Amino acid sequence: MTATVDEIAPDLFRITCFNDAANFQFSSFLVRDDEPLLYHTNLRGYFDEILTGVRSVLDPATLRWVGFSHFESDECGALNDWLGIAPHAEPVCSFVGARTSIGDFADRAPRVLEADERLETGSHRFRVLETKHVPHGWDASLLYEETDSTLFCSDLLGQGGNVEAMYEGDIVGRSDDGGCGSVYQRNAPYPGRAGRVESEDPRLYARVEFFGRLRAGIARFRRGAGAPERRHDTLGRLEWSRKLPRRKKNGGRSLPT
Repeated sequence: MTATVDEIAPDLFRITCFNDAANFQFSSFLVRDDEPLLYHTNLRGYFDEILTGVRSVLDPATLRWVGFSHFESDECGALNDWLGIAPHAEPVCSFVGARTSIGDFADRAPRVLEADERLETGSHRFRVLETKHVPHGWDASLLYEETDSTLFCSDLLGQGGNVEAMYEGDIVGRSDDGGCGSVYQRNAPYPGRAGRVESEDPRLYARVEFFGRLRAGIARFRRGAGAPERRHDTLGRLEWSRKLPRRKKNGGRSLPT
């Protein structure tokens, strides 16, 4: 498998692997700057593919920051692999993430970003939006790039299939149609967190499985955030998760057929 690399904004690259069995994309986002930042490490099973994609843009050893929303395999599963090849890279995460997971999991101590704290990488300035339980996990946060109004929004607004790198339109409706995205958020009784996102009015949305543009539609997502009639199919998700790439005990990896 070869990862696709798309420059979706100046010096912002979407590096994506498509999993045929799950019919789902898994994306990492690389910011090329004085202090390069990788957002979403991706799954360990896709480390080699994402590494090759990063190498096509810059030397992976120069990575300075590795960020993610919450503790989950597609968000930070390959964190220690990246720290192993980038000697000056530091994980960046929320206070809760550091206390509950990353402080113990990571091979290098994380930089804890408090709510609304800023991280400057050169020409880009990032601000942390603390959004506990949105998209999921009480350690969850989102990263907002203030210079170009780009929101790194993790699992919000999921898209199924091998979709295009850029999309302009009703992302919320498209997520609903795919049956794999906003259903997660509608299960969470935290509509106020969605309002936190809406207040920033971002122009670009960068997410783990998709990247798109959205000017309208977040308000619709916000109104539906607590809808009780939408239930998450736990068994269905467990079945889907078994189709993801897994690393063998001998250090190799196997991909689904």
